[in-house]
Amino acid sequence: MLGKLMKYELKAMGRIQLPIYGALLIITVLNALMMRFNLPADGFFFMIPVIMVMLYFFCIFVTLIMNTILSILRFHRNILGKEGYLMHTLPVSTAQNILGKLLTVVLFQIISIAAAVLSFFLLLVITANMDVAVFGQAFRAIFENLDKIQGEWVLFFLELVGLGLISAAFGTLMIYAAMAVGHMFNRHKIIKSIGIYILLDIAVNIAVSVLIAALFNSGTVFMGVLDSIGPVIQSNIVLAVFMVFLLIWSMVFFLITNYFLKHKLNLE
Repeated sequence: MLGKLMKYELKAMGRIQLPIYGALLIITVLNALMMRFNLPADGFFFMIPVIMVMLYFFCIFVTLIMNTILSILRFHRNILGKEGYLMHTLPVSTAQNILGKLLTVVLFQIISIAAAVLSFFLLLVITANMDVAVFGQAFRAIFENLDKIQGEWVLFFLELVGLGLISAAFGTLMIYAAMAVGHMFNRHKIIKSIGIYILLDIAVNIAVSVLIAALFNSGTVFMGVLDSIGPVIQSNIVLAVFMVFLLIWSMVFFLITNYFLKHKLNLE
């Protein structure tokens, strides 16, 4: 059933996200062609490259931010709004409803970042008239030399990816928790949700400060040990600590959201 919930969410969000990706592709190609062929910049034509570059960065911004906006709108409308009367009668648990939305949001976050990065490479390839085969050769060389890369570097990059995924889930669940708590009130639900979000953000920032202080003190105490293991492994340890930290907070926000939707639900 979780798969069906995700399929429904993918269709709902895709109706807006996919046209945005398409617009980004078109604007990227147009910008690249204009830069490559050096269109005349006299008179009226002077403003066209400026406008196109502004449109490109605007599309990048929308591509990266729209996912967060849609996640808020979908959760508000589909779980806490009028559609919630139907969603909460489906033969699925509250946790599955939350997970369905969360996994879809994280997936689109990955796609959005990939679209932004690919648009940059496409802009580079077309503008500089680069041979795409060069990128293929570069990636082939990387994969052929993977066995020469030290294990701590592989772990470092894997932890970066893991931290990015957990951060996406953490940010989304924090919004969900604030909305779930804020909507238990009868009036001014949105304003109170924003207030709850600010309080949660303050709590997280305090916890981050405590964690950083603890890491700094630990580093001072175990300075000799840290010096012996090298900077890469030190970075691996720090990344692992922050991954666990964000994972714990994500679980807390998930449990808060699940509890308030299950026991304190107050639909509009």
